Amino acid sequence: MTPVEITLFLIKWTHGIAAVTWVGGSIFYFMVLTPLISKGEINGIQSRNIAKGFGFLVRICIGILVLSGSIIMLEALTSPHANSQYIATLLIKISFSMAMFFFVWRQGRRRISRPQPDKLASQGFVTGALPSISRIPLIILSLGIITFLLSDLLAIIFLRSAMAN
Repeated sequence: MTPVEITLFLIKWTHGIAAVTWVGGSIFYFMVLTPLISKGEINGIQSRNIAKGFGFLVRICIGILVLSGSIIMLEALTSPHANSQYIATLLIKISFSMAMFFFVWRQGRRRISRPQPDKLASQGFVTGALPSISRIPLIILSLGIITFLLSDLLAIIFLRSAMAN
């Protein structure tokens, strides 16, 4: 392998690790933490600390995904094997990824702007009025799973094009 091939391999590997970390973390968050939070087994402070930690990890993953994805995309698009089917699928994948980034941003903004239940309770407000779990994490998880599917579809399209030539 040439140094360029090794570098591209490492970039693709890093991209995959960041995607697995984000989507896998989202599955854990949705399947394990959300039920515990709903049952009250994790209190509000713990829940916010977990969300902050996971949010930090997600922002790192987004940075890695944008940087590595841009390099991977440029490398693929300069290949003679990037046909119109590949480009259309890539555009759909980018759209889903951008939607995920938007929802992460939206979730962060919502968390910052929404009054904390502990503060509301101390001021005499009923805290049950605020939904404890948002639908946004489920939307992000769904988009992430679809994005993984599209990644595999891109690989198949690219390989079929390369084998046809």
